[in-house]
Amino acid sequence: MTTKSPKLTFPASGIRGALIACIALALCVISHAEPAGDRSYPIKLDFPEKVGMKISLEARTTEKVHTVVTIPGANPVVRDRDSAVTLQGVVETLAVDSKGRPIKRSCTIKDFSKNDGTQILPAGSVVIADATGKPEQGKKYVMAAYTLKDGTLTPEQVTALTLVFNAHTYQDATDDAVYGTDKPQKVGGTWPINRDLTAARLPLPAKPENVTGEFTLSGITKAAGKDCLQIKGSFSCDKFQPKLPPKWNVTATKLEAHMSHLIPIDGSATRPANSIEMHMNVSGNATRPDGTLETMETSATIVRKTSKSLLPGD
Repeated sequence: MTTKSPKLTFPASGIRGALIACIALALCVISHAEPAGDRSYPIKLDFPEKVGMKISLEARTTEKVHTVVTIPGANPVVRDRDSAVTLQGVVETLAVDSKGRPIKRSCTIKDFSKNDGTQILPAGSVVIADATGKPEQGKKYVMAAYTLKDGTLTPEQVTALTLVFNAHTYQDATDDAVYGTDKPQKVGGTWPINRDLTAARLPLPAKPENVTGEFTLSGITKAAGKDCLQIKGSFSCDKFQPKLPPKWNVTATKLEAHMSHLIPIDGSATRPANSIEMHMNVSGNATRPDGTLETMETSATIVRKTSKSLLPGD
């Protein structure tokens, strides 16, 4: 009799909305050097939206998961998952919360495909992400419900949508409170993240003392014809407790997240580009009926790049 090897699930929602995080400047960004001088800039990460607001969206997410399970006297069991999803479309805000964060949105698809070119949904399809409900008991966020206008989504299509399109699911502090600063910054300026709020936002149980990170105003760049602040940041967390099957013990954990945002200096209503990259490592073990130890090592990398532009008339 063998101990059942665990299948780790990394919550897509944790990844979404500003959490789960990736490096690389977003698509369609044209950079140019500009003398920064001694000017200080206010740092604003939140952009309240209005019902009826429309943006052109292009998002791409890649996901790689590598798991090795070692059983004494047997060859290691290796599992790999490698996928990529791209979405292009027009997103409309259908409902916002009291802070102007979109909790219900629609997307009219131009292209929604896998990395091999396979279409997930045809052009012209309209999907809706609805997070207007309440979090389930014990959850920190609302699980957005996905529907297809004039049709039904398959579970595989819903999974793909969670990687590139969502409504705001966290009913908590704003991005400005979690990652921002109320002090204007010069190029090169840095500030710490709010450890308590960052720990509270993570989809896995974590303590503030195990969270560290900071953000930096790294430069001025040009995107979508606008001068933008280039803000980069990262944070890490260890000793969190992912949920494993019964009889499995967590022996080591590590999460690292890297983010990059372009913020229009003129205060425009949307960020033209952002990226987020997350690396997670989990180790565990379980005692088999014969007293020997079965071990597991899992590493996951999720990368998301997004570019957006406000459509005329909005």
